[in-house]
Amino acid sequence: KGRLFIAQDFVKGANYWDLLQKRLTQGNVFSELEVVQFLFSLLPVLEHIHSQGVIHRDISPDNIILREIDNKPVLIDFGSIKQISAEVEYQLAKESGQPSSASSNTIVGKTGYSPNEQLRSGQVYPCSDLYGLGATAIVLLTGKEPRDLFDPYDLDWNWQKFVRVNPQLARIIDKMLAVLPKDRFQTATEIIEQLQLVYPQFAKTQQFQSNYNLQTAPTIVTGNSSQTRQNNYTQPIQPNSQKSFSKFLYPLIAIALLGGAFTAWQVGFKPETVVEEETISPNQTAALIAGSEEKEAGIKAYQAGKYNEAISLLEKSLANKRNDPEALVTLHNARIGNDKAYTIAISLPISADLNAAEEMLRGVAQAQKEINDSTGKINGFPLKVLMINDKNDPDEAVKVAKQLAKNKEVMGVIGHLSSGVSLKAADVYEAEKLVMISPTSTSVKLSDKGDYVFRTVPSDELAGAVLARYLFRQLKLKKAVVFFNSESNYSESLKNAFSKDLLREGGDVVWEFDFAKPNYSPANALKKAKELGAEIIMLADNTATLNEALQVIQVNDGDLPLLGGDSLYKPQILEIGRKDALDMVVAIPWHIQANPNARFNRAADNLWQARVGWRTAMSYDAAIALIRALAISPSREGVKEVLNSDDFAPAGAERNIKFDKNGDRNQKIQLVQIKPGSSLGYQFVPIEFN
Repeated sequence: KGRLFIAQDFVKGANYWDLLQKRLTQGNVFSELEVVQFLFSLLPVLEHIHSQGVIHRDISPDNIILREIDNKPVLIDFGSIKQISAEVEYQLAKESGQPSSASSNTIVGKTGYSPNEQLRSGQVYPCSDLYGLGATAIVLLTGKEPRDLFDPYDLDWNWQKFVRVNPQLARIIDKMLAVLPKDRFQTATEIIEQLQLVYPQFAKTQQFQSNYNLQTAPTIVTGNSSQTRQNNYTQPIQPNSQKSFSKFLYPLIAIALLGGAFTAWQVGFKPETVVEEETISPNQTAALIAGSEEKEAGIKAYQAGKYNEAISLLEKSLANKRNDPEALVTLHNARIGNDKAYTIAISLPISADLNAAEEMLRGVAQAQKEINDSTGKINGFPLKVLMINDKNDPDEAVKVAKQLAKNKEVMGVIGHLSSGVSLKAADVYEAEKLVMISPTSTSVKLSDKGDYVFRTVPSDELAGAVLARYLFRQLKLKKAVVFFNSESNYSESLKNAFSKDLLREGGDVVWEFDFAKPNYSPANALKKAKELGAEIIMLADNTATLNEALQVIQVNDGDLPLLGGDSLYKPQILEIGRKDALDMVVAIPWHIQANPNARFNRAADNLWQARVGWRTAMSYDAAIALIRALAISPSREGVKEVLNSDDFAPAGAERNIKFDKNGDRNQKIQLVQIKPGSSLGYQFVPIEFN
């Protein structure tokens, strides 16, 4: 009868504006990592609707709901629906000769969240939505409304004086908020690619379905008729277009069809390849980790052989940012210049896990500084370190290993991060007779890889056993549920070691849930686990499934006690898990507070001006092992023989570095527990357990 109806899904939960107000009453705002996770959840959604020719037009905190059932942000209230409904009503009234309060000049948007071109003329582009998402992000970070953050005279956002975030994130958000559309990111994918370089822990393939991050698109019905046809926008959408009624309805139906489109849509990330097929030389230390202008210029000068210029620039960069390990390594390499030196390499997961990469590199940088600053050096010669990005990818690591093996100057390699990556690359190192020492790969399978493969981190066999004994002997519990990733060697290894030792102790794993399985639901998994009598949760996740582990922690809501492997020793667990992760116990190889007065700990505090983690300590030990071996027998074969000898046991970060016949290092596992404290609100605290 000429009436207009809009039907939409009901999404139970609170919108982000209300969530922010609640936090503000408690003196809190959204953390940096919470906002990054928020962006990674919504950007693929925007990329998809933009690919369908649809612009949301009204992105703001009150149009995004944190869905109660799974704690996912859901985009609601499409402004384009509001505009098209007004257009349809106007055209219906015009064609029927009836009066209408609707206008064909409706402009949708919110002051502060919508860009100038949208509010002034109604023109919208995909980057108009990205502007709204950027404005939403800084509101969540600062707790301030846009009017308090935007200077209308200078047309500039002044949000960074209210909150400190990673400078690279700040640059990304500022580009999203550029005044002119041409100066912004043009697609959501561009932002995703930038964010994944800074926060690789969130950059993993995800599948978004219609009930995941997008409210099932509204359907508008007029009378009893319906039409189905899609229309893709190729030009900015004008609010006063005088097209016929049916053409107003077509884009509307396209929006309604979005739900089906999401059921099979996947987003994948493929960083471009860095390693080429020629031999890698020690001068190939491109800026792997973004930094200051002085750092970038210093590394370029080093590459060009302008060593004095590089030294000056890198010293300036380090004066402003002392904890940059790449700048420190390159500085020491520049000081060596073309002089004779011993060379080792470190293979880093920079594209996949920047935090872990920096932690590993700090350990090597500290060892390099100590030996190069010493009087004797390595039999009178300094140490040069070659840095390479393997992306934590097995195939890329194999390529890296082959190229390093061709470079006869490289006497040993430190790496790789993940067990699966190290296992694949280890075959190359063994065949090419080049020593590899992993400071972080813990899979028990690495023990059988050969005479040239070592590690300074204890294997999962030890970590799993300690966690199982802690559960049974300390907590007096018996039944556990294990969450793991069957696609990860590390995760499988830790899960198996824990399960075997728990059974030996007299306990039992009542169920195993695989993060890699389709249709996995943390809420359903926990419900089933409790029905089966689970008394404790064991999280054997890996880097790629950190988000899934966080979901389990949040859904559990402090109900069952939590245990975890070293992959959970990350700031995200503290920042995002917060009170839900309180009292969780994690097994790691080393903690600085367990022996705060150790020589390495005091040196690390002084050098980096911050406490370091276990990856730094284990990487330091790997570098020290290579340095001491080179001092005894400076050849590839000689290094392998020294590391395998019974009397090789140099002092490491805390304990002597000694390898068994399998290349393993059997040292004590340190348990840590999450407690209130530190600038993050929570911290890992070492606990005693024998």
